Amino acid sequence: MKRTSWICAILCALAAGTQLSAAENPFVGTWKLNPEKSKFTGNTISYEQLSSGEWKSTAAGMSYTFRMDGKEHQGLFDRKVVWNQANERTWESTVKAGDKTLVVQRFEISPDNKTMKVTSRGTTPSGEKFEDVSTYSRQLGSTGLAGNWKSDKVQISSPTVVEIKPHGPDGITMMLPAYKASVDLSFDGTETKPEGPTVPAGLTFSAKKLDAHTFEFTEKHDGKPIYKMTFKVSEDGKTITESGKPVGVDEPFMAVYDRQDKTTHPTE
Repeated sequence: MKRTSWICAILCALAAGTQLSAAENPFVGTWKLNPEKSKFTGNTISYEQLSSGEWKSTAAGMSYTFRMDGKEHQGLFDRKVVWNQANERTWESTVKAGDKTLVVQRFEISPDNKTMKVTSRGTTPSGEKFEDVSTYSRQLGSTGLAGNWKSDKVQISSPTVVEIKPHGPDGITMMLPAYKASVDLSFDGTETKPEGPTVPAGLTFSAKKLDAHTFEFTEKHDGKPIYKMTFKVSEDGKTITESGKPVGVDEPFMAVYDRQDKTTHPTE
């Protein structure tokens, strides 16, 4: 389950500048994800059992290996993963950062082996609980977890809130209150290392303004681009749309956020 790339990465600690007013910066405000307007389906994930007995998981162009033994194994970034099989049609995984559990996922295969339900449960650093559910249809494979899967339905229990404040003469600070996280961005392409309680090591972000209402956002890990997207504020200033895809993978997504504060675009 993916809560959009920069959110699943989980940003960092609060910081903000004051040189631009909200009227001069259309991105400034409080925004809440609107799942009904967004599109998170169409992404794929695959599971393959290797001759070594290990399993390989691949999604968004990134892979890691693990064993189905209930022990910790190295996952993506600096995360640890624990996998076990509950029964012939159910598997569970736990993703951890250090000794902290980030998310517990339950994978349930339908009796006809054609669909997979993935329930992701966890608690954010602010104490907010979430339970997201994704449904996948089998693309390759015949039985069990092994095969290729494509998402066709996503249910989000706690829509993400993003706060954006001015930063410097031409930039913004993006904050995720639920994750006690933020990142300072200058619109000149400078790479910024986020900080925070659950930020993976080696993660950086950068932004370039494309026009008065749009900026390009790039996420890298250890210097390698992994996601590219754009953020665009509507002409009426009431929505901001994040669209993009993993680098090297043609799986576009779109997240639409509705403005929660009363600030509107100055042309209104």
